[in-house]
This record gives sequence, structure tokens and C-alpha cells, in this order.
Amino acid sequence: MQTVVIVGAGPVGAVAAHLLMQRGFYVQLIHRANSKGGENSFKAGETLPPVANGLLRHLGLYELLEQAGHIKCPGNQSAFGSADLVDFDFIFTANGLGWHLDRRSFERQLLDRAEAAGARILTSKIQTAERQGDQWHLTLAPSAAEDTSETLLKADYLVDASGISRFLLRQKNIPLEHHDKLGARIAIFKTDAEQRDHRTLTEADHDGWWYSSCAPSGVRLVMFFSDSDLPGFQACGTREAFLERLEQTYYIKQKLASECADYRDLDAMSLYSEPARSTIASQLQGEKWIAIGDAAMSFDPLSSQGLWVGFQSANLAVQSIIDQAREGIPSCMEPNCGYVQWAKNVYDDYLLQRKNYYGMEQRWRNNEFWRRRNEDRSGYARPDQ
Repeated sequence: MQTVVIVGAGPVGAVAAHLLMQRGFYVQLIHRANSKGGENSFKAGETLPPVANGLLRHLGLYELLEQAGHIKCPGNQSAFGSADLVDFDFIFTANGLGWHLDRRSFERQLLDRAEAAGARILTSKIQTAERQGDQWHLTLAPSAAEDTSETLLKADYLVDASGISRFLLRQKNIPLEHHDKLGARIAIFKTDAEQRDHRTLTEADHDGWWYSSCAPSGVRLVMFFSDSDLPGFQACGTREAFLERLEQTYYIKQKLASECADYRDLDAMSLYSEPARSTIASQLQGEKWIAIGDAAMSFDPLSSQGLWVGFQSANLAVQSIIDQAREGIPSCMEPNCGYVQWAKNVYDDYLLQRKNYYGMEQRWRNNEFWRRRNEDRSGYARPDQ
């Protein structure tokens, strides 16, 4: 039986583990503490677009969405390109409704599913990962403070599903292409409304754009996106400054006030920041290794592609590993091979859609955030170690 070690136990890594176990591989999945639903591992959640439903059914994940309190998303509202609010109802699409995920619960569901299929799940930190002969050798840190012994894992294949931390890519000094400097300020408000609006809401402003959605845990998320090096983003890094900036919105503020009577109470909200950059690794696959999910490429949240494309990458990466194991062929590193070509096509299409969508907003085209996105960005991508 051939073995696979997957670094990262988020949704994409867990799906890859389950698929590989179904195909006869032995899988060991390495994750960090609290990633299996610990009480201190709150995650902001994610909204899956309706187009993801077909893939979810194919992967056998759709039934999980109807469990554990995930919420159906009936559509979105957007004030992007003009001050008018435009409604788009998913009920009129062929793919059905979208989903607001309880991320912590969803990750726990997927890990439980992989474990039930026979995957071994380890909570540890990887110290080294290197090729020795025909196998990968990984050393894991001691599991407890009083334990001084390291754990050695051996695997035929290594999958980097470690997200934007990109463990293996950093180990191999594989550079990234960055296409923006987008960051997110994420505020969490407890709701007190009996009826919450389950649509997503997007509103552009002079320095970036706002996003809001309800979450299954009884909170409303409000996010502000702008480039992390711009004053508009840097100036709203505290709860007081974030609320002051939020008061300048029109639709976001109304939505929040309708569900959170005390949203101005600083003790009733929490605030943190995350990177939201558009990136792709310059190498996605090598000798018996492959990068999937955010480790391979990350997307502007405006595209709603992150998790959906991540599941596609897991599915295709598993097929690539199966082909190599069956035919004894080396890992394809050429730019036109199956998985690599698929990923680059997806990312190129995404960049075009991103440019077109941001190009709809011309009200503040001379402001730095919008100027960066409306000018020709063909020369913007820069490699970064």
C-alpha cells in the first residue's frame, strides 16, 4: 500500500485525505492544535456560491451541508459600480442556493469523515521534510513538553495543504507571484434579531470595499478590504477606528443596525485582520509532491472562489497521484501537464474576471486602491520568496 502525508487538515486537506483513502492509499494527515474544532479556534466562515453544488455532490460532501447548522444563502446584494443596491436571487439559477458555512463545524465534519475512512490524524509541528531515496522523510516535534522523542514519518507522496503558510513551498524556497496587497479587517457582531437576512452584501467605497454576511453561530460578519499598505486600511486597525469607518457606509451600516442594536458597543464586537492577497506559487508540483488549495493559489474574496477551487484542486491532485502510482510515471513539473495546466488556466481566468469586475467601479478611479485595479496590471506580478 502506498502512503501519503498531507500537511494541513483544513477542508481541502481533509477532502484529499478521504478521497485518497477511498482509492486504496494509506494517509496520514498532520494538523495544528485546535484545528479539529477546539473552542478557541473560531473561524470567520465562508460562503459557497451555487456553482459549487455540483462539485460538492460529486465529492459526496453535499449531505454534510444539510447537517451541523450550515445556512442556505438565497442570493446577494451589491452596491458596486454605482450607489444603487442590486439584488441577485439564486433561486433563479440552475445551481440552486449557496451556503454560509460554519467553518469550524465544517472542518470537524470533514476530519471526522477522513478519520472514519481510515486516515491517521496527527496533531504536531513538522520540523523537517526531505526526500531520501524514493520516499519522503518527515520529522515531527515531540507531542508534549515532557516528551523529548521525535516522530519519523515516511511517505511515498507529500501533499502541501497548509494554506497560505505554505509549509513545503517555503521549505523548497519556491517563490510566489503576488498580484495585489489586499488585506481584510474582520469584525464579528453578535446579533439580537429573530429574523436575519441570509443574503450577502457588498458595498464599494473610496478606499476599498465592504462585505457582510450572517454566520450560523448567530453572528454577523462585517469585513473591510483594502490594500494593506494604504492609509485607509492601516487607519482602521482598532475597534474604535473600524466603527468610525463603518459609520461612513450606507447599506452595510443599515444591515448591521437592523440585526445588532448595540453594534456600537465595543465590548459587543471583536476585530482581527487577515491577508487576502491574490497569489500563485511558481511551482505547483514536483517529485512526488503537490500543492493544493491556498498553498497553490489564493484568491480575492470578491471572487468567492477560494474553497470551491480548493476542492477542485484536491480532486485533481488525487487523480494525479493515482496516475503516478498506477503507471509509475514521475511527477509532472512541466507547465502543460494536467494539474499544473488546470491551475494556471483557473488563475489566468480569475485574473481576467477580477480585472473586469473591479473595472465596473469608476466613481473613485483616481484613488490609489481603485487606480491599481483599473490600470493595466500585466506587469504587476512580482515573485516573492
